[in-house]
Amino acid sequence: MGIKKTLLAGLIGLGLFIPSMSFAGEILQGAVIYQYGSSNEATIEQDNPYNYGNIYQDSTDYETGNTATITQTGGAEEAINDAHIVQIGTGNTASIDQSGDSNDAYITQVGSENDASIDQSGDGNIASITQGSEEYTATGNTASIDQSGNDNEAYIDQYGPGNDATISQPGNSNYASIYQDSTDYETGNTASIDQSGNDNEAYIIQYGPGNDATISQPGNSNYASIYQDSRGYETGNTASITQNTDENDAYIVQYGSENTATITQGAEPAYGGYYAYIYQSGTGNIATITQK
Repeated sequence: MGIKKTLLAGLIGLGLFIPSMSFAGEILQGAVIYQYGSSNEATIEQDNPYNYGNIYQDSTDYETGNTATITQTGGAEEAINDAHIVQIGTGNTASIDQSGDSNDAYITQVGSENDASIDQSGDGNIASITQGSEEYTATGNTASIDQSGNDNEAYIDQYGPGNDATISQPGNSNYASIYQDSTDYETGNTASIDQSGNDNEAYIIQYGPGNDATISQPGNSNYASIYQDSRGYETGNTASITQNTDENDAYIVQYGSENTATITQGAEPAYGGYYAYIYQSGTGNIATITQK
């Protein structure tokens, strides 16, 4: 089964294409858009506590991509707002904007030179962006997730070289994860996580050479981890973790040669202090830990 049929069958199997139904006495609004071809635009706007928005675009046989936008507002305490965008082809743009609590947003892009962004304001939200796959590597993609609130989760997975991933979470008790794999290429990826609250967790995993990873956590009681494996290439990776206050933990693990790892933990600890750990296996590596 081809990638197009696999994705479409999976979405239908998950029950994502239901036009409308009742839920707990409320009306569940469902909106679905299919587009085949290039230079298309699809927009869904929903202002209701219970929304389903789904866009599927395929520009496989064209050089120009499509644009998809979903905006969902009116989130309630027990809201069920779900947004799904699937794009196949090159040069696509996808964006999801959700306000409220307990929302889910998913973007899947198969192809190169695509751009994906998710913006969520509220608590208990989940955002996920996947670009490429183990079978279909992609190059030159950009992914960004911005979540303002608490208890949110953000995931970005990118397969192929020359990709860029960014997660920003200015609240508390959030979770962020970035996975990038450019094993079979000589060009790396860039990953960045910024969490400005307390009790947050951040993870970055990168395979292949020439990658760059950065985690910034200026709050308290945070956990940061970066894992990089150059998979035998001579070009090294760069990892940096900055934690500015108290009771933070930072870990960096690097395999390969010519890698650079830096952990900076500032501010005099007032309570439990902080902990920093760097492990490097290879030649010509540089490791620096600064604790103030």
